[in-house]
Amino acid sequence: MDDSNKFLKIIFAVLLIITAAELYYFFFYQPTTTNNIVKKTLTTKPTTSPESQAIGTDTINNLSRYKKSILSSSIVSNKHEGKIVLIDDKGGFLKTEQFKYSLEIKIESNLNEFNSFFYSEKEIQQIKVFSLKNEQKEPIDISKLKIGDSIIIEESLNLLKEPIDNLKKLEISVL
Repeated sequence: MDDSNKFLKIIFAVLLIITAAELYYFFFYQPTTTNNIVKKTLTTKPTTSPESQAIGTDTINNLSRYKKSILSSSIVSNKHEGKIVLIDDKGGFLKTEQFKYSLEIKIESNLNEFNSFFYSEKEIQQIKVFSLKNEQKEPIDISKLKIGDSIIIEESLNLLKEPIDNLKKLEISVL
């Protein structure tokens, strides 16, 4: 009886340690997620002055004051222009956004400011890529994009949907 009692105490101690470790992980260590909220456009250098912000803080604050029960539609169209300085089709994971991306395109403005655009596999399927010649859009494959290309990225987003699922239209035009 002594051996079986000793064996049960050891098993109980091991289970207690495992449970304590799981509770510690759950309450103190587990990284917080944002319900897969994705920020598709990230500036690569911190915005330090209001002059460099594309959208003013007051505008963002005003948008946040709308009530869900009243606002029935909110579609925003963005147009980004610049020269491609990076194309990463290996993909990766943005820890800060809890977002797995398959494509990153980084562009630079003529003022030496940068924006990176991260796209999921689902979003890549929605991208339409064109070559602009004589103001005519000629469809091309996304693989034709290369560093040094001057491009325009036009996107339409539904602000009432979560960022993971708010893309309505995405076109990239090579100038």
